[in-house]
Amino acid sequence: MKAYKKTVFRMLKSNIARLLAIVAIVGLGIGFITGLGAVAPNLKASADRYYADRAAPDLVVKSASPLGLTDGQRSILSAHESVADSLAFTVFDTEADGETARAYFLPLRSLTVNTIEVTEGRFPEKADEILVERESIRLKKRSIGDAVPFNGQTLTIVGIAANPLLLSKEGEPSMVESGPDADGGKNKYKDLTLILYFDTACTPAVAIGADGLPVPLPVTDMYIRLAGAETLKVFSKKYRDFADEKIRLLKNALETENGRTDTAAGGDPVFLTLRENKSAAILETNADKVTIISLFFPVFFVGIAALVVLTTMTRLAEEERPLIGCYKTLGYGKGKILWKYLCFALIGCLAGCPIGIAAGDLILAPVILGGFVGLLHPLPHAVGFDLTFGLSASGVMIAVVLLVTAHAVLSMLREKPAALLKHKAPKAGKKIFLERIPLLWKRLKFKYKSTLRNIFRYVRHFIMAVVTMAGSTALVLSGLALRNAVGAGTYGDMAGMADSMSLISTVIVVCAALLAVLVVHNLTDVNIAERKREIATLKVLGYKAPEVAGFIFREIMILSFIGCLFGLPLGCLFIYFVFTFVEFGALADIQWYAWVLAAVVPVFLTLIVDATLYRKIVKTDMLGSLKTVE
Repeated sequence: MKAYKKTVFRMLKSNIARLLAIVAIVGLGIGFITGLGAVAPNLKASADRYYADRAAPDLVVKSASPLGLTDGQRSILSAHESVADSLAFTVFDTEADGETARAYFLPLRSLTVNTIEVTEGRFPEKADEILVERESIRLKKRSIGDAVPFNGQTLTIVGIAANPLLLSKEGEPSMVESGPDADGGKNKYKDLTLILYFDTACTPAVAIGADGLPVPLPVTDMYIRLAGAETLKVFSKKYRDFADEKIRLLKNALETENGRTDTAAGGDPVFLTLRENKSAAILETNADKVTIISLFFPVFFVGIAALVVLTTMTRLAEEERPLIGCYKTLGYGKGKILWKYLCFALIGCLAGCPIGIAAGDLILAPVILGGFVGLLHPLPHAVGFDLTFGLSASGVMIAVVLLVTAHAVLSMLREKPAALLKHKAPKAGKKIFLERIPLLWKRLKFKYKSTLRNIFRYVRHFIMAVVTMAGSTALVLSGLALRNAVGAGTYGDMAGMADSMSLISTVIVVCAALLAVLVVHNLTDVNIAERKREIATLKVLGYKAPEVAGFIFREIMILSFIGCLFGLPLGCLFIYFVFTFVEFGALADIQWYAWVLAAVVPVFLTLIVDATLYRKIVKTDMLGSLKTVE
């Protein structure tokens, strides 16, 4: 047992480069999956905390009558056992002086529901002083101290307000109709250009009647905080079901009192949940689209990682054929021998997964979340450390890696000890298809004939290289296609999402490029290791280093090119499914440069990797390599 443990540690020490390759490919895959997968949960969690801190209402009740909510309706709603806190107020939309404006009349300093924050300036202290919503400031380039004409008055901006319900930068539709649309359809509503806040402590919610006397404005809306809702997450199914049930109870209470009080005069009010708020709906919709993307792309990363590990472990097991034969001769069971190689792969995964989770959660997810600045006003809370997606991805990655490792080793364990103690016979050469075309074959130089023979001789290498390069090409094309789709305006009216989608596309392209580098480096390194004897023979025969390197690198370049050719249609198919599920974009949006870059980037990276491995070929020990048996 002691000797067995020594061989395990010796294998780890002598194959540290291969171990690091597994760590790198696993870490990259898990980092990408974790980072992209953590975006939606963190975005929703940050919004949950923001809504809780600012006491955002669970329900917004709107009057269906021009007379507003009656005293009876307000009394019933505020006193109901389901209601923890409430606020009745006046809000109305108007069009005046070229502005489509919304005016809120609120007790700004004493709000306990949907607290309005003053981000700059101060609260109003006089009747002609107002707060202006931050989005209105951004749209019209206003600043504190500016005068705003409103309904025949001249008001002064003394502060900039941040309303928790106005988190989106996409603007709010007003109730002011813009007239029939171009097709003669129904009236459309104009977007608000100005949102004002009057403090009822210094500006009573009144209008001046025809007789010159003050007329109280109707109470149009109520904010309601539901008892028990504080323990639920806003974007969860439990919260939706909870809110729906409370709405049913509140409506029943109003119907019960209808006729006995003045509630009938106010009509049936409309109940809107927090999730039906435009900003919350935009946040949830786009977070869910990122989730869909994060579920599609990991398939490529896990699949390519599995192929890289299969190549690495197959080569490692073949190098240790005599040692495996010794194990079997000494009486070690298949499970014991297999465990040694599973440990090697498992160590690579256990090192790569935490690195990937940390990088994804702490680096990648915050970077992507930063891209939402074009869509949403910044949320005040830092991104949390979300382990759910990372651990799930790690479990799948470890399972796949161990399965392909077992597959690579078990095929060898089925052989007899006597066969394992002998070095495996080199793969027999045979004519390839091109050799049956004398007109073409005879015109090729020896180096090209050798390259083509080796490509078809080592079928496993051919499949590995083509599949992995095709996957990398498809990922690059998919990332660029996402950017093109947003740039083409196919995302609908939410133009602010362009920043976040563009950032996500950049992350996909960068990760795909890194994946291509790791894959090509690993395959080339394995190719060099398997053909040291051939390299040494060529050097002995007088071939110079660049010529010898050409025999290896030429094959890799051809395989990369073939992989790119397969990768382009694969990328089209993949991005078609992505566009279908996220409900924006089309293949027609993909620009010509995306096709070119998708094909050029992997090939260019292959050249860079080959350049870094050139020195390894030059330093091949001719004498030692010629002594090896292949």
